Amino acid sequence: QMRTHWARKGRPATLNCTLKAPPDNTNFSLEWRKDGQLVHSAYGSEPGHSSPGLQGRIARSEGLGLTIHAVQREDEAVYTCSVTRFFSSSPTAPIVAPPVRLVVNVPPTISEPVHGEVFFAEEGKPLEIKCSSSAVPPPEVSWIKNGKIVSGSNVLSIPSVSVGHQGSYSCLSANSEGRVEAVIELRFPKRVHFDYPPQNKTVVAGSSSFWNCHATGYPDRINYEWKFEGKPVKTTAVGLRAHTGNGELAIRDVKKEDRGMYTCHARNIFGESVTAAFLDVQYLPEILSTNVEVYTLAVGSNATLTCASDANPAVTMVNWTRNGHFVATKETDSFDLINVSAEDSGLYACEVFNSLGRGTPFEMHVIVAQPPAFIVKPPPEIRVKVGERLDVRCAGFADPTPIQYWIRNQERTASEYFIIERVAYEDDGVYECVVSNAVATVKTETRVRVENTQPQPPRINQVSCDGERGLKIAWSEGFDGGHPQRFIIYAEEISEEGPSGMQRRAETDQKEVDMDNLSPFGKYRITIEAVNRLGSANSTSLDRHVCTRLSSPEDPRLDRDRLVWQPIEGARSYRVEMKNGGGHYAQVAEVLHPHFSISSITRSANDIDLRIIGLRQPFPPSAPSRPVTIAMRETSQDGQLALALCGGLLLFVFLAMILFIARRNSSKMRRKEKHATNSPTFHSYGCTVHTPQVVRQMYDSHPVPLPNIYDHDSESFTTALIDGEINFLLVLVIQIKTLFFRVDEDIGEAWSEHSRDHVVRGLEAPSLRDSTTPSLSRSRSIVQYDHEALSIERESVVGDMLRSKYFVSADDAHSALIDELRLARLRKEFHQSHL
Repeated sequence: QMRTHWARKGRPATLNCTLKAPPDNTNFSLEWRKDGQLVHSAYGSEPGHSSPGLQGRIARSEGLGLTIHAVQREDEAVYTCSVTRFFSSSPTAPIVAPPVRLVVNVPPTISEPVHGEVFFAEEGKPLEIKCSSSAVPPPEVSWIKNGKIVSGSNVLSIPSVSVGHQGSYSCLSANSEGRVEAVIELRFPKRVHFDYPPQNKTVVAGSSSFWNCHATGYPDRINYEWKFEGKPVKTTAVGLRAHTGNGELAIRDVKKEDRGMYTCHARNIFGESVTAAFLDVQYLPEILSTNVEVYTLAVGSNATLTCASDANPAVTMVNWTRNGHFVATKETDSFDLINVSAEDSGLYACEVFNSLGRGTPFEMHVIVAQPPAFIVKPPPEIRVKVGERLDVRCAGFADPTPIQYWIRNQERTASEYFIIERVAYEDDGVYECVVSNAVATVKTETRVRVENTQPQPPRINQVSCDGERGLKIAWSEGFDGGHPQRFIIYAEEISEEGPSGMQRRAETDQKEVDMDNLSPFGKYRITIEAVNRLGSANSTSLDRHVCTRLSSPEDPRLDRDRLVWQPIEGARSYRVEMKNGGGHYAQVAEVLHPHFSISSITRSANDIDLRIIGLRQPFPPSAPSRPVTIAMRETSQDGQLALALCGGLLLFVFLAMILFIARRNSSKMRRKEKHATNSPTFHSYGCTVHTPQVVRQMYDSHPVPLPNIYDHDSESFTTALIDGEINFLLVLVIQIKTLFFRVDEDIGEAWSEHSRDHVVRGLEAPSLRDSTTPSLSRSRSIVQYDHEALSIERESVVGDMLRSKYFVSADDAHSALIDELRLARLRKEFHQSHL
């Protein structure tokens, strides 16, 4: 039988062998095996040898035992010892002792959380901390706070952290080999808050600036970062002259470029706070590079010298000098020269001041010279025939010497002569001569007319509307080529798919034309062709719509729940506008067809005016139609209450009449029943009840419960007949009420529902409250049995006998119905008596 030996990790363990050594303690061998693998062997009383991996840890103990020094987890296994004896050098079969299981117990250890670790939790949020522990045998883990167990498992779970949950918690892990605990702290974090936020500063360029940014929070391990205009200071130019550390920022040799907003960012693991301060750097005025150093002015002209600068604080004054002599003091940076003469030339200097002092003077040269003038000026117009030579001269003079060039079609030719060897049709046009120096630029134009050619293209100046179906076209003529010209005007209609091929044509020698009777809402492409005897030339085309107007929508009206109107010729859509009370019209819909459903309009206390406007792009909208008013006022609740009271009063009168008739009939029935007590009882089976057609239709449209006519009690039968009569009269009242009180649809429906509920709830006959009583429409199918199987009709002998004996002939439908019901009862009793 297997034995078990418990050992603790790290301590020695001795496994005893239950076999006994031979008496002579010689001539035998001892073997110990671990899970079947040989780990130690010895001969006789020798210490023996251990396997290579276990040497130094396993040794033979006293007797046949085995000692394991510093037991480890991997030593846990099943061990067996065996003894083999030797006789005359022949071994016997080994004797194997019962196995022994070595169980290695391990004291608990906690891998997480770390002892002394601090956990942070935010108030109101859940928290879960897991305690990971290992041991053999498995440990019991619990969480303890203030000596009390707060969790019996290895997980500390708090659904919603509150102030009372702060404090020290111990994770305790214990088994038979020992116990261990890890203590943690649970605290609330404190967001970063600035104790000493930096303040705005003003420094003078060249000096130093220092800021200290200090914040507190929990955990108190706070990281600081400084930024300049949103960028980390270390990545900017100021970072080369700045030192940061522990919330401090020091800048040496401050420059004007350092001016701006600085932000201090302080953060811990739970958030970040930011504070900002502005650094204002003051410096002396600095002249901008955009200032002009040389001014060349024309005699008699006006000019302004500018001394623009950059300064902080702002410039307070500017001193101007000319050739070293003081000229003026200005509050601005400009100096005006009026009607310049030669005496105004020279070296000017400006000196700018602000509250810190003066900046470096800036010098500028003023040169006064004569502007360019034409020596040779070309004529305003030159006529030349095709193929001839064109030679035009344009010359000018100035000091300093000017440059001269010709411009034609934005092309520049640098020369005082413009020469064309063989003039062509394309050379017709305007040529510009330019003479320019540093003082001024002068220009003159000459127009070259090429003759003996087709006309130059005309240019369309304006296309305007002439009525709703006409266009007025005006143009400028080109040169006629030296021959009389006329103009052909083309108006090609353009559809949505493109040119339609339909074209209108007009011809004139004037420079404007009217084109009438164009298509309504048409779009036309206008082209003008100039023609003389040598050819023609076309203008560029221009697209234009005619000015057709949409007519106003006619005959707007309400057709049930729709607003309808007559279609507008040419309209593509319609805009429906609404005005509520005294407000303005606002668009509510745009529809493609001449109708609009008004069911979507929200009901209001005021009347609503609707109007329609025709639309067709790009033409202007039509004039609005006449408004259609929809009365939206609802009857007040007081009016409905008054109508309901009147209806209730009339119902009370009818019900009083019903009760009077019912009592009178009840008295008659009791007298007849009293007469019939000595008569034999008749029974009838399978009878068919026939009701007059008019009554049947009435009951079909208003099913009302019927009394049970098969009750064998004679008094019950009489009461049932009375109840049936009351039912019939109730249906009659409902019919009269429906016909008499049909009023406005909305009010009538509300009154009808209220009245019907009132009649059925409060004034119904007792038989109507019986839940087991079937309705008349349903009871007719119950009473009315198969006609072929049961052929007893009211004209039968029994029926005639009973009718003549017990009933008085009735002419009205209601009395006939009551008689038929009583007759059915008597037939049933007649048949039962025969059985």
